[in-house]
Amino acid sequence: MNHMQDTQASTPTATAPFLVALAHPSAQRAVEAFAEELRREPRLFGSAPPKLGAATRAQLVDAKGIRIGMMESGRIIAMVRIDPVGGTVLAVVPEWRGKGIGRRMLSEAVHRAAAFGHQRVIMHCSQRCAALVHIAQDAGARVVDCGVDGVDVIFSLERVSRIA
Repeated sequence: MNHMQDTQASTPTATAPFLVALAHPSAQRAVEAFAEELRREPRLFGSAPPKLGAATRAQLVDAKGIRIGMMESGRIIAMVRIDPVGGTVLAVVPEWRGKGIGRRMLSEAVHRAAAFGHQRVIMHCSQRCAALVHIAQDAGARVVDCGVDGVDVIFSLERVSRIA
C-alpha cells in the first residue's frame, strides 16, 4: 500500500461530534428539526428507553434558559436545556445513544448551570431511563423514586467536579 492509500484509509468520513451553545435565535430552526426527529422516533415499550413525550420536546425547543447541543455533520444529535429555575431536559437521537454523548452533555449542563449560579439541577424522567439514572448515581446525584410518575434526578451543584 502506498502512502496516499494509507492516508485515505485512515481519514474519517464524518466530523467528530462537538458542543455548541444554542442561545442564538439562528439556532432555533436546527433545534426544531432535532425535536421533529425525536417526534418521528418509533414508540418502544418494555425495557427500551421511552420515546420523549410532546411536553419534553416542547421544553427542548423553548429558548429560555441554557441550551447546549452536540453537533455532528451539521446536525444536532443531542441537546440539553436548563430552564431558569434548574429544571433540565436531555435528549440524544437513537443512533448516538450508548456512546457517551448523554454523559458528556449532562456534564456540560451541570458545569454551565453552576457557572450561571444555579444551586441544583433537576431532571424528571421515566423509570425506564436506566442509563440516565446510572450516570446520575455515578456522579453523586440523588435519585428520588416518584412511583408511577418516574424518577427525579437531583444534582447538587456543590459537587460538580464528580461528573466527568
